[in-house]
Amino acid sequence: VQDSNLSAFEDLLHLHGSRLRAFVAMKLPIPHLVDEIALSPPAHPQTRQDRRLGKKSLNKQIPITNEKEGQMRRMTGVWARIAVGLFVAFWVGCESGPPAEVPSTPESGVQEEVPANPGEAPEAEQKEAPAEVREIRFGVVPQQAPSQILRNWKGFAKEMSKRTGWKWTVKTAPSIPEFEERCLNGQYDIAYMNPYHYTVFAQQPGYKAFARQKNKQIKGILVVRKGSPVETIADLEDARVAFPSPAAFAASVVTRTYLRNEGIPVEVNYANSHDSVYTNVANEIHEAGGGVMRTWNATSAEVRDQLEILWTSPTYTPHAFAYHPRLTDEEVKTLKKAVSNLEAEPRDSEVFDPIQFNGLTAGQDGDWDDVRALKITELDHLLEEK
Repeated sequence: VQDSNLSAFEDLLHLHGSRLRAFVAMKLPIPHLVDEIALSPPAHPQTRQDRRLGKKSLNKQIPITNEKEGQMRRMTGVWARIAVGLFVAFWVGCESGPPAEVPSTPESGVQEEVPANPGEAPEAEQKEAPAEVREIRFGVVPQQAPSQILRNWKGFAKEMSKRTGWKWTVKTAPSIPEFEERCLNGQYDIAYMNPYHYTVFAQQPGYKAFARQKNKQIKGILVVRKGSPVETIADLEDARVAFPSPAAFAASVVTRTYLRNEGIPVEVNYANSHDSVYTNVANEIHEAGGGVMRTWNATSAEVRDQLEILWTSPTYTPHAFAYHPRLTDEEVKTLKKAVSNLEAEPRDSEVFDPIQFNGLTAGQDGDWDDVRALKITELDHLLEEK
């Protein structure tokens, strides 16, 4: 580019820089920008000197005095249009920013090159595909509303994700019978299920217990509304009594069995969850309801303060944490190690307070033989249908 054309381009940028930025901000097409800027009256080379002197001569119209100067002015316009186009492209590129760098980490799948032998460069670039994170569908029996279950168990799932290196996702079901169907079909990789559920689904599809709540035994309760005329178990004769579901272990199976053995007939109704049982009794829809101490302690104070416990059952081994047989031996080792480490450390209130747990301890299949001894047959039809 001739010195005169370069001078014209520099003047053009100084003269129209603010206009150019404004046009770029309006996202006008680049050809439009070029026409708008380059076709403006070009500044005379002398304006560079004028600018140094602080003179306001940038908008002077310098008349064409001869044909040679006219040709020079036309060439200047051509070069200016080309230069402005390049400048706009450069400006837009700067505004959009450079592409982000991908860090060389195992998570990104990009690793440092390592020579085959010390001092030797690798023969060819090698890249490893990103490692897939193991996803765990963690099913929780719906003793409470699904939204509350997801909220209460998220801390536990996060902690287990950290300790196993897997991605735990909390799952539940709209009702306990639906949860039973999903366990039977193996929809959960790991499940938290009631003691009777475990004795059933250990048979089919073959869930295996690996943990349970620490220092805890489960017991069923019957609750009534404060001020109710029901003062003893005998007063429940022919009363409307709510239970979470037919196979809810301590809250339903144990309590109904006790009432039957005592010769106390009741009208049985199922409310789908423990929370619904407590709410129904508080609202006087039912005279009494079955539950367990853990959900009783976890229900809202607004509801609990309206109720009182009428009867408490003997104790049994609590709910089981069990894995589906599709987990590999190595995955089972990882799982048990996570439980062992968690048990050995001080109790984490952020993990266990929301689910009303003392902590976690290792469990094995024989721990639930006390439940098997009750010879409950409530869900035998599921195994027969399967």
